[in-house]
Amino acid sequence: MTELLFFVGTRPEAIKVAPVILAAKDEGVDYRVVLTGQHKNTPAEILEWFGLTADKSFENDLDSNIANNLVLLINSGQHCIDLYSPKVVLAQGDTTTVLASALSCFYKKRIFAHLEAGLRTVNPYKPYPEEMHRRLVSQIASFNFAPTPSSALNLIRENIPQKNVFMSGNTVVDALLYTIEKLRNSGVDLSKRSQILVTAHRRDNFGLPMNNIAHAVTLIANQYSLDVNWVMHPNPQVQREVRANFRNPSKVNFLNSMSYPDLITEMARSLFVLSDSGGLQEECSVLGVPILILREETERPEAISAGLGFLVGNDTQLILQKVSQLIESKSMIFPGTRLFGDGKTGKRVIKAMQTHDFSAP
Repeated sequence: MTELLFFVGTRPEAIKVAPVILAAKDEGVDYRVVLTGQHKNTPAEILEWFGLTADKSFENDLDSNIANNLVLLINSGQHCIDLYSPKVVLAQGDTTTVLASALSCFYKKRIFAHLEAGLRTVNPYKPYPEEMHRRLVSQIASFNFAPTPSSALNLIRENIPQKNVFMSGNTVVDALLYTIEKLRNSGVDLSKRSQILVTAHRRDNFGLPMNNIAHAVTLIANQYSLDVNWVMHPNPQVQREVRANFRNPSKVNFLNSMSYPDLITEMARSLFVLSDSGGLQEECSVLGVPILILREETERPEAISAGLGFLVGNDTQLILQKVSQLIESKSMIFPGTRLFGDGKTGKRVIKAMQTHDFSAP
């Protein structure tokens, strides 16, 4: 009987689950890692960066139909639960893999642990479908590992039993500190700040919102003597969406999808970042790099409260206004913060599960 089974579907999940796997390894926990195939190749590459490998990988043929994908991933999840007979199953975040993992546990009457629980916006459709995924998962999880006090409070407000809520911190900090140390030890200079970094990939920004964002980024590139680098998402649909808004020659530099350590390097070297990514909001806070959040709502209000995050949505004029304020401010040096954790979340998560009384009601 396996003590702990990890389901990992996407690159961000691999980044945030890796510290927990490392902690399990250090504690001698009998664990298995399964890649569901929601993202191809990149989760395995992330695990390799952390010196880890998967025990099983699926080649699920997933497409844009979320319901069909959910069925495929539930089937994979149930197969692995039957194969490994785990005491606890853990998954991170709010993707279709996470919802499928939780439902697989419910159907098989297994204990589910949710890493990064309790993140919420006020709108069940933003982000879509992730916001509803994480709300549903919280109803199933026996371990809800909340990254911040506000996320823990969200769970309590939803009547999640307090015994099932654990304020753990966010493993994104563990992963980032591990990566920074590894990069510095290999001679990488992370101090130079001379560019603007852009990423955008969420469904919410397809269509007119992406057009507005692209227009703002074009104007920024034309107005300021700074490199503006747009890192492309590996999803071909996202790439088509972005490039459709840059048919004419542009001063914007389009960079291919980057490895995790390369992206961290580029973020650390940036004056500020424009992104609709949730993970980048957390990573920028640790690096002390301001981030303009290309979304209408955020489930990570801590960065905004700390003055490192700015909610600008896809409003072209608001983006330009905030960029101007940042560039023209007297000091572009922002101190890094530990809003989301202290770098010991992975160990804290494993300890919580090791010391839990599974016989208790």
